[in-house]
Amino acid sequence: MATAVSVMSEEWFEVDGSEFLLKPLTPIDMMKIIDKLSFNKNGDMVISAEARELIIETGLLNWRNFNDENGKAVPFLSAAQKNIQRLPWDVIEALSIELLSRGQIGEDDEKK
Repeated sequence: MATAVSVMSEEWFEVDGSEFLLKPLTPIDMMKIIDKLSFNKNGDMVISAEARELIIETGLLNWRNFNDENGKAVPFLSAAQKNIQRLPWDVIEALSIELLSRGQIGEDDEKK
Protein backbone atom coordinates (compact mmCIF):
# COMPACT_ATOMS: atom_id res chain seq x y z
CA MET A 1 0.00 0.00 0.00
CA ALA A 2 1.28 3.47 -0.84
CA THR A 3 1.74 5.91 2.00
CA ALA A 4 1.62 9.69 1.96
CA VAL A 5 4.81 11.71 2.03
CA SER A 6 5.56 13.02 5.52
CA VAL A 7 5.43 16.75 5.97
CA MET A 8 8.89 17.89 6.97
CA SER A 9 9.45 21.15 8.76
CA GLU A 10 11.68 24.02 7.80
CA GLU A 11 15.06 23.99 9.54
CA TRP A 12 18.00 26.34 9.97
CA PHE A 13 21.29 25.14 8.45
CA GLU A 14 24.62 26.72 9.40
CA VAL A 15 27.43 27.55 6.97
CA ASP A 16 30.50 29.41 8.29
CA GLY A 17 28.57 31.12 11.10
CA SER A 18 25.63 32.22 8.93
CA GLU A 19 22.29 30.43 9.16
CA PHE A 20 19.97 29.63 6.27
CA LEU A 21 16.33 28.61 6.64
CA LEU A 22 15.69 25.67 4.34
CA LYS A 23 12.38 24.28 3.17
CA PRO A 24 12.30 20.56 2.48
CA LEU A 25 11.98 19.83 -1.22
CA THR A 26 8.70 18.17 -2.15
CA PRO A 27 8.42 15.26 -4.57
CA ILE A 28 7.23 17.75 -7.23
CA ASP A 29 10.31 19.92 -6.58
CA MET A 30 12.53 16.85 -6.84
CA MET A 31 11.00 15.84 -10.18
CA LYS A 32 11.89 19.24 -11.62
CA ILE A 33 15.42 19.11 -10.19
CA ILE A 34 16.20 15.52 -11.20
CA ASP A 35 15.60 16.51 -14.81
CA LYS A 36 18.54 18.95 -14.52
CA LEU A 37 21.01 16.54 -12.89
CA SER A 38 23.37 14.09 -14.50
CA PHE A 39 25.48 11.22 -13.25
CA ASN A 40 28.99 10.34 -14.36
CA LYS A 41 30.10 6.83 -15.32
CA ASN A 42 30.96 6.09 -11.68
CA GLY A 43 27.39 6.92 -10.66
CA ASP A 44 28.37 10.17 -8.91
CA MET A 45 25.84 12.98 -9.15
CA VAL A 46 26.87 16.02 -11.22
CA ILE A 47 24.95 19.14 -10.23
CA SER A 48 24.74 21.71 -13.02
CA ALA A 49 24.62 25.46 -12.39
CA GLU A 50 21.00 25.43 -13.58
CA ALA A 51 20.14 22.69 -11.07
CA ARG A 52 21.87 24.53 -8.20
CA GLU A 53 19.95 27.68 -9.04
CA LEU A 54 16.63 25.82 -9.06
CA ILE A 55 17.45 23.98 -5.82
CA ILE A 56 18.27 27.20 -3.96
CA GLU A 57 15.36 29.17 -5.46
CA THR A 58 13.05 26.41 -4.28
CA GLY A 59 14.50 25.62 -0.88
CA LEU A 60 16.02 28.81 0.58
CA LEU A 61 13.49 30.76 2.64
CA ASN A 62 15.57 33.18 4.71
CA TRP A 63 18.94 33.79 6.33
CA ARG A 64 20.37 35.34 9.47
CA ASN A 65 23.88 36.32 10.55
CA PHE A 66 24.75 36.78 6.86
CA ASN A 67 26.83 39.93 6.47
CA ASP A 68 28.56 41.84 3.70
CA GLU A 69 32.32 42.56 3.64
CA ASN A 70 31.74 45.54 5.97
CA GLY A 71 29.96 43.43 8.58
CA LYS A 72 26.54 44.87 7.73
CA ALA A 73 23.57 42.45 7.71
CA VAL A 74 22.46 41.51 4.20
CA PRO A 75 18.66 41.64 3.97
CA PHE A 76 16.81 38.64 2.52
CA LEU A 77 14.79 39.80 -0.48
CA SER A 78 11.55 38.49 -1.95
CA ALA A 79 13.27 38.01 -5.34
CA ALA A 80 15.03 34.63 -5.15
CA GLN A 81 17.38 35.42 -8.02
CA LYS A 82 18.72 38.51 -6.24
CA ASN A 83 19.36 36.46 -3.10
CA ILE A 84 21.28 33.81 -5.03
CA GLN A 85 23.48 36.49 -6.61
CA ARG A 86 24.60 37.53 -3.12
CA LEU A 87 25.72 34.06 -2.05
CA PRO A 88 29.39 33.09 -2.31
CA TRP A 89 30.23 29.87 -4.16
CA ASP A 90 30.99 27.82 -1.02
CA VAL A 91 27.55 28.68 0.39
CA ILE A 92 25.81 27.86 -2.91
CA GLU A 93 27.56 24.51 -2.96
CA ALA A 94 26.77 23.71 0.69
CA LEU A 95 23.11 24.72 0.41
CA SER A 96 22.47 22.82 -2.82
CA ILE A 97 24.06 19.64 -1.44
CA GLU A 98 22.18 19.93 1.87
CA LEU A 99 18.83 20.53 0.15
CA LEU A 100 19.36 17.60 -2.22
CA SER A 101 20.33 15.28 0.62
CA ARG A 102 17.16 16.24 2.46
CA GLY A 103 15.22 15.49 -0.73
CA GLN A 104 16.74 12.00 -0.80
CA ILE A 105 17.48 11.34 -4.46
CA GLY A 106 18.14 7.65 -4.60
CA GLU A 107 19.65 5.35 -7.20
CA ASP A 108 16.21 4.54 -8.59
CA ASP A 109 15.70 8.24 -9.33
CA GLU A 110 18.95 8.73 -11.23
CA LYS A 111 18.60 10.14 -14.72
CA LYS A 112 19.77 7.53 -17.22
